[in-house]
Amino acid sequence: MVEEVETILADHAAKTNNNISLADNRTILVYCWRGGMRSGAVSWLLDLYGFKVYTLVGGYKKYRNHVLSSFEYPFRFHVLGGYTGSGKTELLHALKQQGLPVVDLEGIARHKGSAFGSIGMPVQPTQEMFENLLSEALILQAGIKTDPAFTSSCLARR
Repeated sequence: MVEEVETILADHAAKTNNNISLADNRTILVYCWRGGMRSGAVSWLLDLYGFKVYTLVGGYKKYRNHVLSSFEYPFRFHVLGGYTGSGKTELLHALKQQGLPVVDLEGIARHKGSAFGSIGMPVQPTQEMFENLLSEALILQAGIKTDPAFTSSCLARR
């Protein structure tokens, strides 16, 4: 366990030495599958090294169950369709700037659809990460009040 913390510290040092901009480079979220002793122990060690540490209450397993159950909510959608290159993405961005709730699937997937794929885009998320990001976007845009365990209180301060 100490070796993992040393690896985290070495990675952190390398990023800060390479001038990688981190919003709050001393804050970290630690989690394990069920949110038990392993994440608690690593959190404790990182706290000793001066990090502001949060742990995911219930672990990643509880979070994933929350993500998957969120797709059962009765969301209401207006689907924007059109030909490739017709300006759908620009329209979505304009609607969002006007304060309308928008979920940009291509943006979340970091993929421009079948015609342009991932040209000029960052690395695509895995299917699991896509589901996590989509769930968050849907819940935020719909204004759904979720289980408090998955709002800001899901992060227990060490």
